[in-house]
Amino acid sequence: MADDGSRGTVGTVVRVDERHARPQPVECARCGATVLVAKFSPQHTSVQWAAAAAAACAEFRARAAEGTRGALVEGCGTLRDGIDAALASGRLAVAPPTYERGNTSSARPLPGNRGEGDPGD
Repeated sequence: MADDGSRGTVGTVVRVDERHARPQPVECARCGATVLVAKFSPQHTSVQWAAAAAAACAEFRARAAEGTRGALVEGCGTLRDGIDAALASGRLAVAPPTYERGNTSSARPLPGNRGEGDPGD
Protein backbone atom coordinates (compact mmCIF):
# COMPACT_ATOMS: atom_id res chain seq x y z
CA MET A 1 0.00 0.00 0.00
CA ALA A 2 1.15 3.53 -0.67
CA ASP A 3 1.70 5.82 2.28
CA ASP A 4 0.15 9.21 1.55
CA GLY A 5 1.81 10.80 4.61
CA SER A 6 -1.37 11.23 6.62
CA ARG A 7 -1.93 9.78 10.08
CA GLY A 8 -4.97 8.31 11.82
CA THR A 9 -6.87 5.08 12.25
CA VAL A 10 -7.71 2.69 9.43
CA GLY A 11 -10.44 4.13 7.23
CA THR A 12 -10.42 7.53 8.98
CA VAL A 13 -9.98 10.66 6.92
CA VAL A 14 -7.88 13.34 8.61
CA ARG A 15 -6.52 16.74 7.68
CA VAL A 16 -2.85 16.76 6.74
CA ASP A 17 -0.98 20.05 7.16
CA GLU A 18 1.18 20.57 4.09
CA ARG A 19 2.84 23.97 4.17
CA HIS A 20 4.14 25.34 0.92
CA ALA A 21 6.25 28.47 0.95
CA ARG A 22 7.92 30.33 -1.88
CA PRO A 23 11.46 31.18 -0.74
CA GLN A 24 12.12 34.92 -0.61
CA PRO A 25 15.51 36.62 -0.94
CA VAL A 26 16.93 38.14 2.25
CA GLU A 27 20.15 40.16 2.23
CA CYS A 28 22.67 40.26 5.06
CA ALA A 29 23.18 43.80 6.39
CA ARG A 30 26.84 43.08 7.19
CA CYS A 31 28.22 41.63 3.95
CA GLY A 32 25.40 41.81 1.40
CA ALA A 33 25.16 38.03 0.88
CA THR A 34 21.68 37.11 -0.35
CA VAL A 35 20.03 33.82 0.59
CA LEU A 36 16.58 32.37 -0.08
CA VAL A 37 14.41 32.03 3.03
CA ALA A 38 11.10 30.26 3.67
CA LYS A 39 9.28 30.32 7.02
CA PHE A 40 7.10 27.29 7.73
CA SER A 41 6.31 28.24 11.33
CA PRO A 42 7.65 30.80 13.81
CA GLN A 43 10.27 28.22 14.83
CA HIS A 44 11.01 26.59 11.44
CA THR A 45 13.10 28.58 8.98
CA SER A 46 14.59 27.14 5.80
CA VAL A 47 17.64 29.00 4.48
CA GLN A 48 19.08 28.13 1.07
CA TRP A 49 22.69 29.20 0.68
CA ALA A 50 24.07 29.49 -2.85
CA ALA A 51 27.85 29.11 -3.22
CA ALA A 52 28.21 32.84 -3.94
CA ALA A 53 26.36 33.77 -0.73
CA ALA A 54 28.49 31.42 1.37
CA ALA A 55 31.66 32.85 -0.19
CA ALA A 56 30.49 36.43 0.48
CA CYS A 57 29.43 35.82 4.10
CA ALA A 58 31.85 37.40 6.57
CA GLU A 59 30.96 34.92 9.32
CA PHE A 60 31.46 31.92 7.01
CA ARG A 61 34.84 33.32 5.91
CA ALA A 62 35.91 33.87 9.53
CA ARG A 63 35.00 30.28 10.46
CA ALA A 64 36.79 28.95 7.34
CA ALA A 65 39.91 30.87 8.41
CA GLU A 66 39.71 28.97 11.73
CA GLY A 67 39.61 25.70 9.78
CA THR A 68 35.87 24.96 10.00
CA ARG A 69 34.34 23.52 6.84
CA GLY A 70 31.39 25.52 5.47
CA ALA A 71 28.92 22.68 5.93
CA LEU A 72 29.66 22.70 9.67
CA VAL A 73 28.96 26.42 10.16
CA GLU A 74 25.56 26.72 11.84
CA GLY A 75 24.73 30.01 10.17
CA CYS A 76 25.28 33.73 10.27
CA GLY A 77 24.05 35.72 13.27
CA THR A 78 23.80 38.94 11.28
CA LEU A 79 21.74 37.20 8.61
CA ARG A 80 19.51 35.71 11.34
CA ASP A 81 18.83 39.27 12.51
CA GLY A 82 18.01 40.23 8.90
CA ILE A 83 15.55 37.34 8.62
CA ASP A 84 13.88 38.41 11.87
CA ALA A 85 13.70 42.02 10.59
CA ALA A 86 12.21 40.86 7.26
CA LEU A 87 9.59 38.87 9.18
CA ALA A 88 8.76 41.80 11.48
CA SER A 89 8.43 44.23 8.54
CA GLY A 90 6.21 41.90 6.50
CA ARG A 91 8.77 41.34 3.71
CA LEU A 92 8.81 37.67 4.78
CA ALA A 93 5.79 35.75 6.05
CA VAL A 94 5.14 32.45 7.78
CA ALA A 95 3.54 30.05 5.30
CA PRO A 96 -0.08 29.41 6.29
CA PRO A 97 -1.17 25.78 6.64
CA THR A 98 -2.98 24.25 3.70
CA TYR A 99 -5.06 21.37 4.90
CA GLU A 100 -5.72 18.48 2.58
CA ARG A 101 -7.87 15.52 3.37
CA GLY A 102 -5.96 12.26 3.22
CA ASN A 103 -7.05 8.63 3.26
CA THR A 104 -5.32 6.93 6.16
CA SER A 105 -6.01 3.29 5.36
CA SER A 106 -2.28 2.48 5.62
CA ALA A 107 -1.38 4.85 8.48
CA ARG A 108 -0.74 3.99 12.12
CA PRO A 109 -3.05 5.49 14.77
CA LEU A 110 -1.66 8.31 16.87
CA PRO A 111 -2.34 8.60 20.61
CA GLY A 112 -5.68 10.33 21.20
CA ASN A 113 -7.04 9.43 17.78
CA ARG A 114 -9.33 6.50 18.55
CA GLY A 115 -11.72 6.93 15.65
CA GLU A 116 -14.72 8.93 14.61
CA GLY A 117 -17.26 9.58 17.30
CA ASP A 118 -14.96 8.80 20.22
CA PRO A 119 -15.42 11.57 22.85
CA GLY A 120 -11.67 11.47 23.53
CA ASP A 121 -10.82 12.65 20.02
